[in-house]
Amino acid sequence: MPTEFSSFGAAWKANNALGGVKIFLPRPGLTGLETASDLIGADSQTCKGKFAPARSSELVDSDVVFRASSSCVDSENERAAQYFIASRSKGCFVAFLVLAVTEAERQATEGNETVDHFKKAALTAVTFKR
Repeated sequence: MPTEFSSFGAAWKANNALGGVKIFLPRPGLTGLETASDLIGADSQTCKGKFAPARSSELVDSDVVFRASSSCVDSENERAAQYFIASRSKGCFVAFLVLAVTEAERQATEGNETVDHFKKAALTAVTFKR
């Protein structure tokens, strides 16, 4: 498992990206934007080069999906992380990470249509009932 996923509960790999899932348990004052900031903060600590973060929230199918992204360029590599954060019942948040390391992975995961699919997948995953 890549070191970027050490705090994540699950990881996955596809042809054009790596990913992970992390659950943030409820705590006083926890919000989706705070969760996004926590993820960006963790990324900034591991970046030893040029770091660029962003965060936002968007309405998707009448629910809010929080989004965080960061990129790090250093002497060894360039990586881009995108997080899609959805709220779960009782103050819990679930973050879905999509990590792109190569140029082909970045191009495959940064298109508007692909990002829309990731946001909808995050909502679908947290609303799934057994």
